[in-house]
Amino acid sequence: MKVKPISIKIEMVKLGINQVQLSRLTGIDKVTISKILREQREPRRETVEKICDVLNCDIEAIAFLESDIKNTIGDLIRSGRINRNMNQKELSDKLGVSRQLISQWESGKRSPGLSSLKKIADALDVSFHIVIEPINTEIYTIKSLRQ
Repeated sequence: MKVKPISIKIEMVKLGINQVQLSRLTGIDKVTISKILREQREPRRETVEKICDVLNCDIEAIAFLESDIKNTIGDLIRSGRINRNMNQKELSDKLGVSRQLISQWESGKRSPGLSSLKKIADALDVSFHIVIEPINTEIYTIKSLRQ
């Protein structure tokens, strides 16, 4: 499960606890807590629930739910491609990438980088308006790719 490390840290500060104390209170190894906070490990839902219990917060406060990250970039690529009556192979040929990569982008298994997004926008003949909005000091989301 994808977590929001800064949100966990903020909740810890509110309660006046550190990583070692969070580890003791949750029963989660301190190395695991450290890796979660440094985004080196994605915790299972049960782990996030334990952290939420101790921090007295909802899961949504410290983790992205599947519905939150349900592939907005992939949806935009797919809808742009379909609006241009293109199949994945045609788009992949225009971009010089494999059809499998297009499929991975659209399904959310992989995300295109900014340079690829620019190429996608050009190939789909849409203007490149990507707005990166800070959610907090560590997490950014791509808000939109508009025509």
